[in-house]
Amino acid sequence: MMIRIVTLLACLLAVGACAMQQLEKGLNQMVGQDVQILVAKWGTPLTQSQTQGDTIYTGATPIPQAATSAGFGSSSAYVPVTYQCTIEVVVDASNRIKSWVILGDRGACDSYANRL
Repeated sequence: MMIRIVTLLACLLAVGACAMQQLEKGLNQMVGQDVQILVAKWGTPLTQSQTQGDTIYTGATPIPQAATSAGFGSSSAYVPVTYQCTIEVVVDASNRIKSWVILGDRGACDSYANRL
């Protein structure tokens, strides 16, 4: 039984790593492209802000989950937690993507990776 659990956890970690690699590869390919291509794939960004002639588009996806919380002794309980993937995309004055950064819980970024 323990071997099955360890195998399942290893598979889940591998899937999460693949999604993150897919996301990073897709974002790297978007650098130099018009931001409207990304907006068409991901939808309207959550926020937009201006800084030093650039625009920063921010998207975020909260993912509610249940996690195990260890208690005193040998007891544990499931508690609700929310993982969040936040991606900031920096765009220059000609609407071309310059750079990007992923913040927060990378495991919650699957929905973005799947739309690239």
